[in-house]
Amino acid sequence: MSFSVQGRSAIVTGAGSGINLAFAKLLLENGCNVLIADLALRPEAQVVVNKYSTASSRPRAVFQKTDVIDWKQLEQMFEVAEREFGEIDIVCPGAGIYEPHWSNFWRPPGTPESRDAQYGGRYALLDINLTHPIRTTQLALSHFRNRGTPQRRKHIIHISSIAGQNAALAAPIYVATKHAINGLVRSMAKLDDKFGIRVTAVAPGVIKTPLWTDHPEKIKIVDDKADEWVTPEEVAEVMLALIQQDSVGEIIGDKSGKGPQYRVSGGTVLEVSKTVRSVSPFNDPGPSNRAGNTVSDMNVLEDEVSLYGSSYTMSEPLSMSDPLRNPAEYGPEIRYSSCLVLENIGIPYVIWFEDALAHYGVPTIVFDLYLLILDIDTAADALIKAGWVVDTQNPHRIGDSVVTIPQTPLISPDQKTKTVLLLASDWRFPLAADPPLERVPVNDHSPSKLSFPLLPGLLDALIESWLVGPTEDATLLVRLAVYFNYLYGYVPALKERSFADQMKYEHRQFHFDVLAGMDSSTFPFRNHQRGIRDALLQGQYELQECSAPRDNEALFDPWKGIRLPDPVNDGSVE
Repeated sequence: MSFSVQGRSAIVTGAGSGINLAFAKLLLENGCNVLIADLALRPEAQVVVNKYSTASSRPRAVFQKTDVIDWKQLEQMFEVAEREFGEIDIVCPGAGIYEPHWSNFWRPPGTPESRDAQYGGRYALLDINLTHPIRTTQLALSHFRNRGTPQRRKHIIHISSIAGQNAALAAPIYVATKHAINGLVRSMAKLDDKFGIRVTAVAPGVIKTPLWTDHPEKIKIVDDKADEWVTPEEVAEVMLALIQQDSVGEIIGDKSGKGPQYRVSGGTVLEVSKTVRSVSPFNDPGPSNRAGNTVSDMNVLEDEVSLYGSSYTMSEPLSMSDPLRNPAEYGPEIRYSSCLVLENIGIPYVIWFEDALAHYGVPTIVFDLYLLILDIDTAADALIKAGWVVDTQNPHRIGDSVVTIPQTPLISPDQKTKTVLLLASDWRFPLAADPPLERVPVNDHSPSKLSFPLLPGLLDALIESWLVGPTEDATLLVRLAVYFNYLYGYVPALKERSFADQMKYEHRQFHFDVLAGMDSSTFPFRNHQRGIRDALLQGQYELQECSAPRDNEALFDPWKGIRLPDPVNDGSVE
């Protein structure tokens, strides 16, 4: 029998984004408490949690940070849900990945892109897509048995895929996991009649979620002109119907009985493309070319198999000391691949240093990609899980300067780029305050966006870092001075006095003095501006067109009178 979700409680893994987020949101909108279990929340998921997490909220949403391959964390997920909500009625072990390069049949353990240990005895893809749903189902049944109210019906809903009916040379492990999910769900069918616990699944087609859109290596197989996306909300509608209805129609969301109707019972698997159909355990015709099921350019991935399947699988991992190639050779989806990983799981970041300058038209060369983040360990852990490797063989550097300022440099899975994580607080950027950022699409094919600082925020942080920290290293201070002087030299907006209105008050005199012609690259200028900054913060200084007389050579012409050796006459020249 079906039941209403009103007044019930649910656990949904992977609900930080995509289908699972849409399902969690729909449950909440229908009066069901939800524990959202994921590594992190994307911004849209954080909005949902904020809306439903106040003490007076009914229903309520609770976020529990969970790595689904860690069985202890899965147990803690149930413990927290029980403590917050009491009895749990609905469990959806929905977290999953689609054969990423870092856990991939054609990129075996021991090859450069794989993060599956060569002698580790496991694949992360199997742990996430199959072992985690199996273990979560076990834990759910244990909870239902030990803490459930007699005669109160329960539901476990899995996420399979049309890949569970098809074969795909490019993604054989993913296909195997989805065939296995179908088998698991059907094996649980008799629980419906015996114990009132219904186990079902949806088998979505091609869904427009970060699982696809944040991965350029996958989205390239979809032809927007020939293929049609299914939305996460459409899948969520069918998931809710599986719980609340004893039959589901072919038309998503329709409850009038139009079109074919499919009876719901334990073991039911419903394919969700732009329409719905029931997947039979025997002699099923398969998903065919129904709208929402097709990817027209799958051959693009299959062609790569011949490239990687022989010589690549035998290659040795690159040494960390091997030089990385020139990052300018790669497109933004490779250059900023670390940003896409962080974006996908909702970890705030902002692109910094040379890449930020280049964004505003400064013709600078880019080397390592520097990102400002709130917590280095959290961001590094997310990248490591996505196949990045910490560079432990080279000293910590910013440009040419060896530094002790906290950072974590990581090499990309394809060994093409290096990302250096820096604390935003060290570099005086207020990332914790959720400042406005400039969001730029990574390319024409992906809705994912990159986070750059707004120009006033970039300039303020560079000035503040130069004036008061995080270092007194002379080489690095010169580098910071070069950064903001490049901005003043190449960005037209900074040549306007009125730009100061967008800057922090304590930096406005700095702006006026640069426009007045002071040499802003010297230590006398730095000392002068530090004094003015402190006085402005204490309310002991009035802004002026220029803070010093123009005959002050230390500020306006610090190089006057400096004599350099004459290489010809061994004398000196001015």
